[in-house]
Amino acid sequence: MFFSRNLNLGSRFLANQYNGIINNFDLVHLHWVGHGFISTDFLLKLKLNKLVITFHDYYFLTGGCHVPIECEKYITECKNCPAGVFFNDFQLKNFNEKKKLFNEVIVFAIAPSEIMASKIRNSELGKLIYQVIVVPNPIDINLYKPIDLCVDESNIKYILPNNKKVILFVSNDLSDKNKGLDLLIDALTLINETSKFCLVTVGNRMPSVFARLGFEIFHLGSIIGATDLIGIYNRTYMTVVPSRFESFSQVTLESLSCGTPVVAFDSSGPAEIIIDNVNGFLVNDLSVVELGEKIERLLLDPGKRELFSENGRKMVKEKYSLTAVGELLKSQYNNILNVKC
Repeated sequence: MFFSRNLNLGSRFLANQYNGIINNFDLVHLHWVGHGFISTDFLLKLKLNKLVITFHDYYFLTGGCHVPIECEKYITECKNCPAGVFFNDFQLKNFNEKKKLFNEVIVFAIAPSEIMASKIRNSELGKLIYQVIVVPNPIDINLYKPIDLCVDESNIKYILPNNKKVILFVSNDLSDKNKGLDLLIDALTLINETSKFCLVTVGNRMPSVFARLGFEIFHLGSIIGATDLIGIYNRTYMTVVPSRFESFSQVTLESLSCGTPVVAFDSSGPAEIIIDNVNGFLVNDLSVVELGEKIERLLLDPGKRELFSENGRKMVKEKYSLTAVGELLKSQYNNILNVKC
């Protein structure tokens, strides 16, 4: 589990500095507070009547972890953490600080998916939130788009083999259990003709298990900048998102926007972006066997892959463009501002 410590060092001083600035704005919207660089104690010291928070993960529902995986303590109270008690059970202290914040400030939660909204509503801290609103993450469709690799200036196309279909896995941390690389590897070992595809991974911390697999792997490391990543999506036959949980899945959206189909589990965010058998495949119940079957099915059917590509790009343009999501968010801001304190 990845924890944010929620340090309160200097929060009073910082709050005094920021209160003068915040008075110039009608609304404060927090998008990301990971690593504890914005503490709950700091937020409590700000002169806020309303606060909008985008829940990209569980952080504001727990005592500090961002994805609890199997742990459900946050539903009632985060104490005696199964991952270990550090710093005198800081998880319970953090949990209670967030409870105090939600009791003292009118908080509006923006969830990027319906499943994340349900996680918020069914949690102890989520019950204190004034309103939960679903607004998906947007994407720049003029940047993330299909490109002609023949004229692309990226060198990515020279790194990857042209005689194999590329299966892509993207994660900031390849060793993060929640991202499910272990499930993908197990699924790929079930495919019969491993010589026809290769796995490409993007991210940090390449697992040592790669050395023991029976298919070719290219690890590209951490990609800095959108240009190379877009080149990779366009060079890819399919992207697989085997995460155990995603509040949304920006990788799914980026891949579809570039015209590359996605195979993912149906248990979280990707299931609200992918329409099964229309712009990709959804896999039931974290089934490794079905994941392997769906990947192989797409590998063997270029016509279906082409159909998924067209449908995926069309759907992203209609629902997830900066303009479409911006209009939705603007409407929600107006509603929030009209709520009487």
